[in-house]
Amino acid sequence: MFSIGPCAFPEVRFAEMVFPEKENHYHAMIGAQAMRMLDVSAFVAASRVARLPLVTARIEDFRFLAPLLSGRLAESVSQVCEVKEKEIAVEAKLFSEDLLSGARELCVRGRFYFRLAKTAQISPP
Repeated sequence: MFSIGPCAFPEVRFAEMVFPEKENHYHAMIGAQAMRMLDVSAFVAASRVARLPLVTARIEDFRFLAPLLSGRLAESVSQVCEVKEKEIAVEAKLFSEDLLSGARELCVRGRFYFRLAKTAQISPP
C-alpha cells in the first residue's frame, strides 16, 4: 500500500502563537487546540510518506506534560516513526517557546496512527 523512499523521513514543523482565544481559564492552551495542532502536523508527515488519502485511525500515549501558556509560541514537531502495510505511525511533540528568552519546554506528546481513507479505495467511474 505505501511505498518507502530511500531517505529518512523528514520532520514536519508548524508554529503558532497562543493567544487568548486559544486559552482556558488558567491562561494555558486548551487541550483540544493542542491535540488539533499535533493531529494536523502528524497528518502532513504521514501524507508526505504515503502520497495517498489518509485518515487518523487512533492516537496512543497522548500526554500533557506541561501547560502551554498564553503569549508563548507553540511549535509542533512530527515525524513518521513506523510504516506498516496498512498503517503509518507518527511521533508528534508540542513545544512551548518563550520568544524573548528562547527557553523551550516539551508540553504535549503522542503517537498518531493513520490509515488509508475508505474513499481512496473507490475508483472513479
